[in-house]
Amino acid sequence: MAFFDKKQASLNNDLGWSKARMNAIWHGKQRFNRDLLFEVADWLGIEAYELLMHPKAAMQLRQLREAAVAIAADQAKETPPETKPQAKPKSKSPATSRATI
Repeated sequence: MAFFDKKQASLNNDLGWSKARMNAIWHGKQRFNRDLLFEVADWLGIEAYELLMHPKAAMQLRQLREAAVAIAADQAKETPPETKPQAKPKSKSPATSRATI
């Protein structure tokens, strides 16, 4: 939480957790679940999977993703839109064009 300049007390206050619940989670006495991950991730403004990574690695991945999106956006601006080829009419397959006897 130090990476985000957040304090344990603000987590308790903002999410309405009791000190006992926070203490149990913090010290590994209560197992975390998906709902808990999503709740904390929303509070921190990150994706839930980022909580399972080292903060620096998660931020590097986020920066890489943002750079890739920016490059793709620049490429889209520079590349003229392609025209879609005309769809060919569907031909009947031999099995469906046979006459029934």
